[in-house]
Amino acid sequence: MIDVSLLKTLFDDDVMIRKYLGVFRQDVPETLPKLKEFLQNKDWDNASITAHSLKSQLQYLKEDDVSKLAYEIEKRCEEPHGNDALELIHLMDEMKDKLIHIFDKIDRYLAEK
Repeated sequence: MIDVSLLKTLFDDDVMIRKYLGVFRQDVPETLPKLKEFLQNKDWDNASITAHSLKSQLQYLKEDDVSKLAYEIEKRCEEPHGNDALELIHLMDEMKDKLIHIFDKIDRYLAEK
């Protein structure tokens, strides 16, 4: 089950939590191809901003393992000297694989009640 304990501290009711999860569920699959494009084009600034946003959203869901991957991409893009775009794309693909499981947990949560 998805951990919404942090979201409960931000939002007053389950309706807002569900709205947040729905937006996350819709936006993140659209964000990943953009992140990949930024990495392929060595657009380190936009890649860093995008990874930072993903990291923050994942922290609200207490998905620390995936958040750490986003953080690693973010930090490496902030100091791009010697970055290997393919290596960063590999990290993003690893993050994407883990996100599939998070989406499943969100879908199950949203299907309840």
